[in-house]
Amino acid sequence: AMKVSMAVAAVAVAMLLRGSACQPELPWNNVSVSVQQCNLNQSWEYILSQRNSGIVQTGGLGQLMHEGRFEVWVCDYDCPCVIHVIDAACFVYDEMNESFLPWGLQSSLDLMAVTTTGKIEPSVQSFLYPPSPLSAFTSTLSDAPYGNGTYVVSSSGDCCTERAWHAFDFVTNALEVDFWTTQSSEFYSATGKYIRYPPTVTTTGIACAGEWLQISLPIAIYLQRYELYTRINDLYRGPRKYWILGSNDGSEWSVVDVQDNMTNYTAAGKSVTVEEAQRYSYYRLVVNENNNDGWVSISWWKLYGVESKGQAQHLYPPSPLS
Repeated sequence: AMKVSMAVAAVAVAMLLRGSACQPELPWNNVSVSVQQCNLNQSWEYILSQRNSGIVQTGGLGQLMHEGRFEVWVCDYDCPCVIHVIDAACFVYDEMNESFLPWGLQSSLDLMAVTTTGKIEPSVQSFLYPPSPLSAFTSTLSDAPYGNGTYVVSSSGDCCTERAWHAFDFVTNALEVDFWTTQSSEFYSATGKYIRYPPTVTTTGIACAGEWLQISLPIAIYLQRYELYTRINDLYRGPRKYWILGSNDGSEWSVVDVQDNMTNYTAAGKSVTVEEAQRYSYYRLVVNENNNDGWVSISWWKLYGVESKGQAQHLYPPSPLS
């Protein structure tokens, strides 16, 4: 809920009536210096499609609303001008000029979001961690705000210097090195089908055949959303048919998500929301088919989840692994 008094709202309306409504700035004159240089250039179509993903949140201005001019706000958790990754830059939409005006940080405004169901709920924060590149297969964290412990990244095999941990170095759309690539071009046919090792078999008997990328977390989380990015100059290496598996011992696996036809990769990657039915401390991506290439490459695999239901979403691992 916005902590703005009736008096401030009255002043806002008075300023508008005095003619300041023609100026492309907020009438209540309380724009935070932390976002004055921020911009939001997304379309409303994109914003509305992302409202429940944790990337953006929207809501009404309530007592600060000026009908026909300032009515709604948008908070962007992916805004590059925000220094702290656990925060969002918030904007007010200027309907007269059809533009978004910077307002302040979500941590200061404490806004409430409206979901696509119409229910008003606290805005969901998606925390991006680690803030610096992961640079090793194994690392122990001790001073992170959450998720401290040892993280281990592994795979069914790597090509050259394109190691598994590169999928967690937070470099998207890499042209070289900064991605994980499968060990050999002979593991997938010319049409992208897997032709190599025996599968990973789940506890229910599902055979998941494919090269795999895995991360072990120091705590079990409910996976709520993930994003996949592939090599930007070879988008055919993106997984087309794959499974996301979860485990708590690295041996007994359960299916968390399955995709049969993930095509048309772009620089924006692929974002998928999943049902968080069970907590797991191991997550494995098993790629059965790519998009007609001999290799699979993952530039970034983002995992968003919570340790217990009702928490804000976090991206694991939460801090640099070294």
